[in-house]
Amino acid sequence: MTARVFISCGQQSDSEREAARELKRWLTREGFDPYLAIAVQTITDLNTKIIEELRRSDYYLFVNFCREEVLPKKRPRVFR
Repeated sequence: MTARVFISCGQQSDSEREAARELKRWLTREGFDPYLAIAVQTITDLNTKIIEELRRSDYYLFVNFCREEVLPKKRPRVFR
C-alpha cells in the first residue's frame, strides 16, 4: 500500500507553483501517492476536497517559502 502525502505550500508565483509540481513529481518517483493542495475558492471546496484529502493522507508536508523582509534593519535578516 502506497503512503499518501498531502503537500501544502505557497503558490504565490510561477516559480513556487513549479517547485510544488516538481516536489509532487519527485514524491511520485519515490513511490508515494502525493496530493498537491491547490488554492480553494469557497468554503465548500475547503470542507469537501481539502479536508477529505487531509483525512485520507498518511503524511502532511508543509513547504514554507520565504516572503518579504519584515525587519529590514535587523541582523540576521528576518523574513515572513
